[in-house]
Amino acid sequence: MIETYDVRDFLGKGKDRFHIEGEVRCSRAAKSKISINPMGAAPSKRSFQLEISDVNFAGAILFGIGPGKHRCTIETAGNLRAVVNFWRNSNLWIGERITINNARIFLDNAEMKVGKDNLWSDEIIVQTSDQHGIHDLDSGFILRAGRREMTFEEHVWIGRRALIMPDVRIGRGSIVGAGSTVTRDIDSFCVAAGSPARIVRSNSTWSRSPHNFSEYEKDWVAENRPS
Repeated sequence: MIETYDVRDFLGKGKDRFHIEGEVRCSRAAKSKISINPMGAAPSKRSFQLEISDVNFAGAILFGIGPGKHRCTIETAGNLRAVVNFWRNSNLWIGERITINNARIFLDNAEMKVGKDNLWSDEIIVQTSDQHGIHDLDSGFILRAGRREMTFEEHVWIGRRALIMPDVRIGRGSIVGAGSTVTRDIDSFCVAAGSPARIVRSNSTWSRSPHNFSEYEKDWVAENRPS
């Protein structure tokens, strides 16, 4: 059963001085797996709307909430273990059948979407923006100052210790090798590795089993592979 809680029910001891409002919608079992930590100056206003729609949600997530209005939707019951920090009106959507073993996700003035059936290893870092200003001294402009978008399409596997940099899209069925730094878009059904990551193999995908596809994966590949 999904219930509605006040976001302040999740704050740690001594955090009541922070201005934060919003709701958390989740099952009673999921409630114990969520922590919320306000960040930034105490007087700043924060709003956070969180919905975890699967009553069997597993894992543990620490949400850091900086100033701004933020929203997070999680549709999976899979194991999610992550630290997710929100700054300046950011939104995160995580689809079904997701596994995230250990990740740190920094959202700053950003939209991020994780498509269904992603598998992320551990020590993953996702950086949606520079977080601080990079100034051009001649023009006085701040570089790359706009709102950012990150997309992980369906059935993406992210290897251990990968670093995903701002404004990238990782195509469906693709693999990011361990220790890689992704700085640009990655096409669908390929393997990318290195720092910066480059495509090292095309017309490829992955399975959760080291031996063969599951029935779900067989059907998915048959429906989605390039013709």
